[in-house]
Amino acid sequence: MLVLGFIWICFGQVAIYPIAHAVVPANYEKIPKQDSYKLEDVQKAIRDVIFDFIQHVPSFYIGAFLMLAGGVVLDRAGRRKLV
Repeated sequence: MLVLGFIWICFGQVAIYPIAHAVVPANYEKIPKQDSYKLEDVQKAIRDVIFDFIQHVPSFYIGAFLMLAGGVVLDRAGRRKLV
C-alpha cells in the first residue's frame, strides 16, 4: 500500500504539466478578442483556468491515504512480532 500510494502521488505530479499544457491553450480560445478588458473579465478568465485545471488534476489524497494505511499496517505487524 505504501508503494501504491507513492506511485499515485508521483503520477499526479508527473501529470500536472501535460494537463496544464492542455488546459491553458483551451482557455485562451474562450477569451473574447478585443482591445481592452474590464477587471471582471480578467478575473473571470483567471478563475475559469484555475477551476478547469483543478477538475483535471488527480487528487493526491488517495495516495496519501494509501500510504497512511500502509504505515498503520506495517506498524501493527511490527508490534505483533514483538509480543
